[in-house]
Amino acid sequence: MRPTEFFSLAQELAENNTEPHWRSAISRAYYGVFHITRNSVSKKTIVPRKDVHQFLKKYLDNHVDRKLGQKLGDLHGQRTQADYDIGKRYRTFTKRDAEVQVGVASRLATAIQETI
Repeated sequence: MRPTEFFSLAQELAENNTEPHWRSAISRAYYGVFHITRNSVSKKTIVPRKDVHQFLKKYLDNHVDRKLGQKLGDLHGQRTQADYDIGKRYRTFTKRDAEVQVGVASRLATAIQETI
């Protein structure tokens, strides 16, 4: 499987009309970027298994481009909310949220591939 396949799935999910689809689209989009980032960074250094999400963000911040690290961190936050924050006391995700985050993830993946 290629990490880019997550983007195709995320786009399909974002086109649906239910919140579970939109939340899943955000999650899959994040993991597409995550795997592309991990694969790219692993060519430069050893990527730990523990705390890998935070490691990749910090690596981008410190060795590549702070803006890319910030965007990865923001997308990770959206993914965490989409996967774990469910119920009345949490925010509702919309189709627009999914479309925006899938676009952000796709552009971020391209930028990381071109930069690292």
